[in-house]
This record gives sequence, C-alpha cells and structure tokens, in this order.
Amino acid sequence: MRVRLKFAKIDDLPPDALGTLHEVPRLKAMGFDGRFAPIGTEFTVYGIDFAEGNVLYRVGNPPREEYAIQCLAALFEIVDERVSRYWHSRMLRGGRFVLWPPSWFADHYHDRLSDGDPVISADFAEVRQRLGAEES
Repeated sequence: MRVRLKFAKIDDLPPDALGTLHEVPRLKAMGFDGRFAPIGTEFTVYGIDFAEGNVLYRVGNPPREEYAIQCLAALFEIVDERVSRYWHSRMLRGGRFVLWPPSWFADHYHDRLSDGDPVISADFAEVRQRLGAEES
C-alpha cells in the first residue's frame, strides 16, 4: 500500500474530514501532522493502527526510514490500495486493532527500533524490503 502526503497538518484538513477525527486536541499534541515531509511525498505503508476512532499509518521516518512513525491517515491520499500480504491482524491491549508484519508484535518492537537495537533494525530493513517489493 502506498500513500501520498496531501495535507501538512490537521488544521489543513477540510471540515468534513476534520469532523471524522476523534480527540483532535490530543492528536495535535501528539504531533500527527505532515511537518516531517513535503506535500506530495509518497510512502509505503508498513502497518495500520485503528486507535480511539482514528486510523494511523506506520510509515518510514524520512529520509532514510530507519524506523516507523505513526501518521494520521487523514493527511494522506491512497495511491496504491493493495494491502500487504505480510500484514497480520491483532487486537492489542487498550482496544487498538492493528495490521502489522508479524515481527512487530515482539515486546517493545517500536521502542527498540527507535533505540537502534541491531536485531530489530535488521528486521525492519527486511520488512521495508519485503513490503517495498510488493509494490512492483
């Protein structure tokens, strides 16, 4: 699945899209906006989170995509709607439903990835390669 950044920040969303979001002040405080990349930048979606009534994409942090960041899906448009065959579904604690590669369910995967854990970093590189290859 590929998406293109369409809006720079939550405040740029049209009123109908803004009206579908839940807990907008919390989302803004968490930084779910497009300041990390220019409008029009395309991303491979590595995972999807459905949390508290909102849809969040897991995309690579530009420019080197060393780890995955959560971004509010409403800020993007879908340019390739094919979902990954590598995603597995699971209901996490707190009622969050996710579609992730199976390795991401390891304890503290995303924290360890952000911290540069070499084993997790190697796994994420493999995930990026595998999901990127699906787009061809």
